[in-house]
Amino acid sequence: MNNMDHACTVTNIKRRGEFVWQVRWHEEGRVHRSFFSSKAQADSKAALLNRQAVTSTKQILLQPQEDGQLFLAIQRAAKAQGITLTQVLQGMAAAGQGKPATPTLSAVLAEMEARKLKSGANTYYVTTLRQIINRFAKAQEPGQRDLPIDQYTVHHLEVFLDANKLASRKTLRSKLSTFFKYAVLRDYRVDNPCFKLLKIRRTDPPPKVFTVEQVTTCLKWLEKHPRAVAWFVLTTFCGLRPEEAQQSRWTMINFDEGWIRVEAQTTKTRTRRIVEPRDEAMAWLKYAQEMNSELPLTRKQLQLERIPLRDHLGWEDWPKDITRHTASSMWFAHSKDSKTVAKSLGHSEAVMRKNYMALVTPKEAAKFWALRPPAVKNPYVKPTKKKKPCNSTPTPSTESSKSSCLVTTSTSNICDSTTPTPTTSTPPNTDS
Repeated sequence: MNNMDHACTVTNIKRRGEFVWQVRWHEEGRVHRSFFSSKAQADSKAALLNRQAVTSTKQILLQPQEDGQLFLAIQRAAKAQGITLTQVLQGMAAAGQGKPATPTLSAVLAEMEARKLKSGANTYYVTTLRQIINRFAKAQEPGQRDLPIDQYTVHHLEVFLDANKLASRKTLRSKLSTFFKYAVLRDYRVDNPCFKLLKIRRTDPPPKVFTVEQVTTCLKWLEKHPRAVAWFVLTTFCGLRPEEAQQSRWTMINFDEGWIRVEAQTTKTRTRRIVEPRDEAMAWLKYAQEMNSELPLTRKQLQLERIPLRDHLGWEDWPKDITRHTASSMWFAHSKDSKTVAKSLGHSEAVMRKNYMALVTPKEAAKFWALRPPAVKNPYVKPTKKKKPCNSTPTPSTESSKSSCLVTTSTSNICDSTTPTPTTSTPPNTDS
């Protein structure tokens, strides 16, 4: 705690639906927080942090006068040569102790990538991290693209970040900070230059969602290209993240009881959860299964399906997470139950309200949920109130349903049937 900006504070806040005690402090330009169930534990942590801050300050203030003058002289000399005190200290340590040369950016990147993979990090995450660091290196002047890792300054970071859109800078800064944090942990540097960057301030626009007409267009196209129907339904009607849907399997979908299991290995938060979609969504999933839609899909397979669908819509780019945003906003607008929807989506109720409240109207949501799949040989049968065993086979429905075309064009195969009454299914116990 050598660089605490000021004493920490203790407050009582509501976190994930429960009141907890928060200890908040600044260190090296960053905000840190710890949470405790009791005030006594929080006060104990705060007292420890405050003692460490006072001790560190006293060590600086009680130095002999001649040492202070020497420090100022070194600081002036470093400034005259255009180097930082950090670089002066690193040079002195290397010269005085025979320390080996500091590894270059590429060497540290290769080492970090190998260590993270051995530590269980997601392959896609590590690959993305490597790509961003390589982009950072290529953005530098020739001759500065593979310097010793301790020679990169905040100037190098700003050169890279300023060349990118404001919308992406926060993510890029986070990845760079992860990289330089690793260098600090390995004693290749004594500081993380990302802490010296100014805070990026940006008001995000509302999430982009499909219109009902665009969803209908997608479904009609997918009817002729069924490979990605299941992925589209899982994200657009059930609210799974695109990566979660991509890695889902048919065995994770329980048609008998009306729920989907999302495994921890596929989720963003690495937390296993159960999604209880609306009956309309489960009917579309049953349709996708009857169409022999594929699950799971590789990134390449999904790309080969999504690019022509994007072109069919007349778009230049596929908006990020548009399918999940559509499911979230339509589900929330129709049910108005933020708690239940947030639980299925896998994030907090506060995020649910912040991002998706009033994004679409109840009228639009009603029109969206009125979409019905074409008739199939084995349609989805909504579960009864009595819970069925997981290995049971659904009984075919004995009730006939009247269907009429939802879309105004006579060529459409997306049909509308009588709306089933939503029922609540009981998910399995995820604690076991």
